[in-house]
This record gives sequence, structure tokens and C-alpha cells, in this order.
Amino acid sequence: MNQALYYVKTELGRAELRARRGPLSHKLRALLVMIDGKQTVAEYLEKLKDFGIDVNAFADLANKGLIEVKAVASMNDGQTFSPGMEDTPAPHTQTSVPETKSTERQLYEFYNSTIRDIIGLRGFTLQLEVEKAGTLEEYRALRERFLTAVHKTATETVARSLTRELDRLLN
Repeated sequence: MNQALYYVKTELGRAELRARRGPLSHKLRALLVMIDGKQTVAEYLEKLKDFGIDVNAFADLANKGLIEVKAVASMNDGQTFSPGMEDTPAPHTQTSVPETKSTERQLYEFYNSTIRDIIGLRGFTLQLEVEKAGTLEEYRALRERFLTAVHKTATETVARSLTRELDRLLN
């Protein structure tokens, strides 16, 4: 398996995390929660080597349709290749309409990126709850636990900034 791949969850993968119906092992479910399209397979393997995660885990999730390739990192020039990029015009010639994201999607991305970048692995159970959430009310219910975890791991300035951003998204 190419370890320079960036994977993202598919809609089926997100549904599996919300419903918890599939026969996924604890290891595979944990890996599925962590996959966000921002790290390569190699980066995940390095972080999770002590947990028994190997390239077969990524193959299993992909074969079940729970994750898909987002991009491939180029090891020599730092650029990435995304499927379909060969048909994309150069950025300066491309006209695009800004994509508007739903409030729920913005909250999902905010919670996940903050848990990953600020709280780290200690926020794993919180990240599981974010994966299960789908409505504005469910995201609101996570606010206090999330902010408690942020205040334990971040500086006061960062915690205040994240609180303001979260409150903006929730209102």
C-alpha cells in the first residue's frame, strides 16, 4: 500500500461511526475516528505503531467503503495529487463559487480539528461523541465537556479564542 495516501471518511464511514452497527474491531473503529484527510498513512502508522495498527487496517476500511483516497503526497516536492486533478484547470483560470457549509458541518470540522490539534489523543472519547453528533442540539450538548478539555490542555488565550469561535458557531 502506498503510505503517501491521504484518506477521508466516506458518508458510509461517518454513518458507521454514528450508528455503530458494523462489525468493526476496536482498533479499526478507533482508526476510522481519527482519519481526517490531513495526515498520510505513514504519519498515522508512526503515531499508532504501539497500538497494533498497520497498513492492513487502512486496506480493510477502504475495502468496506468507509474511507477513500483524498490525495497522494509527493515525497519529493511537497505537492499533493488529488484524484481528478489532472482534469482541473490551473487555479488562476478556474472560476468557482465559494462552497457554503452547513452549521453542523462547520461544527463537526471545528470540533475535530481542535480535538486533534489541541487536545490530542486524550480527546479520543470526545471525538467519538463528535462523530455521533449530527444536529445543532447534539453539538451544543458537547460544549461544556469540550471546553473543559480545552482549558486543561491549552493556554488561557487559546482557550478563550476557541470558546469565542465555538460560541459563534453554536449561535
